[in-house]
Amino acid sequence: MSIVVFAGPSIYGLNIPSAPGLMMCPPAAQGDIFRACLSKPSAIGLIDGYFDSVPSVWHKEILWAISKGVAVFGSASMGALRAAELDSFGMVGVGRIYRWYSEGTLEDDDEVALLHGPAETSFLPLSEPMVNIRATCDAAVSAGVLRQPTAEAIVASGKTIHYRDRTWDHVLASEQLKHELIGDLARFAQWKGNGYVDQKRNDAAELMSTILKPLPETRNGRLGGFQFEWTNLWDKAMQEWLTDQTHASAHAVTSADAILDELRLEPGLFHEICAEAVTRSILLAEADRRQIAVDMTEKRTALSKLRANLKLSRKADLDAWAARNVLTEAGLETMIDEEARQQAMLHMPVAALGRHIIAILQSRDQYTRFATRAAEKRSALFEAKSRSAHEPSELSPPQLLNWFFGDMHKQATPNDLDSILQNLRLDSRQEFYRLLADEYVYVMSRKGFASKDG
Repeated sequence: MSIVVFAGPSIYGLNIPSAPGLMMCPPAAQGDIFRACLSKPSAIGLIDGYFDSVPSVWHKEILWAISKGVAVFGSASMGALRAAELDSFGMVGVGRIYRWYSEGTLEDDDEVALLHGPAETSFLPLSEPMVNIRATCDAAVSAGVLRQPTAEAIVASGKTIHYRDRTWDHVLASEQLKHELIGDLARFAQWKGNGYVDQKRNDAAELMSTILKPLPETRNGRLGGFQFEWTNLWDKAMQEWLTDQTHASAHAVTSADAILDELRLEPGLFHEICAEAVTRSILLAEADRRQIAVDMTEKRTALSKLRANLKLSRKADLDAWAARNVLTEAGLETMIDEEARQQAMLHMPVAALGRHIIAILQSRDQYTRFATRAAEKRSALFEAKSRSAHEPSELSPPQLLNWFFGDMHKQATPNDLDSILQNLRLDSRQEFYRLLADEYVYVMSRKGFASKDG
């Protein structure tokens, strides 16, 4: 069970407990939540995210994660903002700042924005977020250090300063504060050394405590009863993020582009694999759109087929194949999940494919052959039923199977009849026997017609 948490300046100075499967990542940018979902974590925690330097975390990718059953928690900074906006869809908000936004006490993004150092400095905060100023002033009022009007004046002063320049020195240097509230400010300056409230860090700590609890309720991707809407914009973004992920995870020595160039030197194979890749892409996109999930049984079946195709009978063979193909354990799991979902799509009800099957027959100029045969068979069955009160074919199921496979196709009757039914999109053996019985009547009627004509 894995947990991914995006955090930066909000956890500066915070002791993060070690936990199996916990992955701490830097502040999230657009696409990071989506990419985190590719490893199928049990939960994602969003604490910090970028605001204006790069595109921010998109609401759509959070909704996509929730629709996949991933529990998504938000707190402290960008996480509090997104949780307040998406809690009705199942995102779990944690902490005081989230409640401020959720209740409408706060609305502006700049309340949690701050300037910070690079990753090498552990994202050292270089400016003061408004939420910390508010929380500290509230605490000072409760402690009797500040009068309420003074606290409100300090907050008002902070709101006039751009978040990049907002420091306690700049906030308290307001001319109005200097002249009218000098007594309060002196007491406050002395008290603030120990009384300062880092509300963002407090909320981040609360999120970490919540997300690490081994309680079932904290592991549920709590769907808010919504249907994820698949749009062209989402499809385009997802394809871009997947491309970025492919390049980022490519072999350290050999890039994906270089491999494609080598493949192009075998034109026939390149064309064949490209066609297969298009089909794979479409199947997985449609599986996502239909929110098709697969269980462990279906995944084990997909893995068994893969091992059979590659002749990987022993675990050592499987491990060696994965190593040769630079597949991590997570990468192999993703591949098997995608193989299983493709199989689920390939066995979707034929009613959903009928229009496309007819179009393919027409494009191959084969429609008339099947349509003519269907009309002839219908007439033959009608005539046979009108001549007899019994079923047109009175052959038993085993006889029908022997006739169809042995006489018509010159092969032994397959042992795994259920696989054939699955490939033919038939729900029961009775349907298959009915299909064979009708075919038998038609073939026999044609033979009778041919003998009379001769």
